[in-house]
Amino acid sequence: MSFTAAIDIGGTTLAAGLVRRDGRLHSRLEASAPTAADEVVAASLTLLERVIGEEPVDAIGIGSPGTIHPIEGTVVASDSKPEYDGARIGPAIGERFDLPYAVTNDVNAAGVGELAHGIAQGFSRVLVVSVGTGIGGALLINGRLEEGMHGTAGELAHLLAGTDGERPCGCGRSDHLEAVASGPAMVARSVARGGPQTLPEIAELAAGGDPLAAAVLTEGALWLGRAVAGLANVIDIDALILTGGVTQIGPLYTDQVAAAFTGEVMRPLRGVPVLVGALGSDAPLIGAATYVRARLGIG
Repeated sequence: MSFTAAIDIGGTTLAAGLVRRDGRLHSRLEASAPTAADEVVAASLTLLERVIGEEPVDAIGIGSPGTIHPIEGTVVASDSKPEYDGARIGPAIGERFDLPYAVTNDVNAAGVGELAHGIAQGFSRVLVVSVGTGIGGALLINGRLEEGMHGTAGELAHLLAGTDGERPCGCGRSDHLEAVASGPAMVARSVARGGPQTLPEIAELAAGGDPLAAAVLTEGALWLGRAVAGLANVIDIDALILTGGVTQIGPLYTDQVAAAFTGEVMRPLRGVPVLVGALGSDAPLIGAATYVRARLGIG
């Protein structure tokens, strides 16, 4: 039996794994994610070497932040992680391991994973929204990932979500969704009000009824749900799937996102289910492996 290797390059964590043909994860390793492009590439190579070891591998799937060049497998733009711009992540991995590879955006990878082996199965038009260190999206139409002409299809981090100009986004502009609804944005709002300094602390206090912590989660959920509703009105979906680290807070957060979404969409979309991804943090790895096999025609 051969495996497909996969790597998920996150904002704070690198994860690598070996994935079976049926989508089950055979093994998984993690490491801290550097910031600079050359350091990310080096750390990714090291982690892949560790997880592959002597195992038979047929290809490598790569889930990476940023907009990905569809042919070259390089990072065309990484607004939320500027130091990662231009990273030659695909070519570097291909050269080191002498294996076929394919690179897609990390949230696209998570969406492909949920489509092939998770909760998106059976739906025709799905928007996957990932909330963690950043915010990302993936659009799945008729069983396929829609990447678009420039690789930005489904992307929603930089939707306008305010008008006061006081919420700087990592891309250098202001009032974008990621700047108000991501995990770090909620933590920053909490700290500015004298509250907890980590998201787990915020979640724990909110569950206990702390009004400040509860307000921080509610505001983040409201910004996200309303903005995604506007996008859903445009592309007309039959399911919204939430994934990413922030969703691990649970119903205290995700139920509020769902309520904000349902309250804002047009009437025909009010029955659209808001679901939490079934694959959790493994979704990008399983999806990256699925993506490279489909892209290269590996059975």
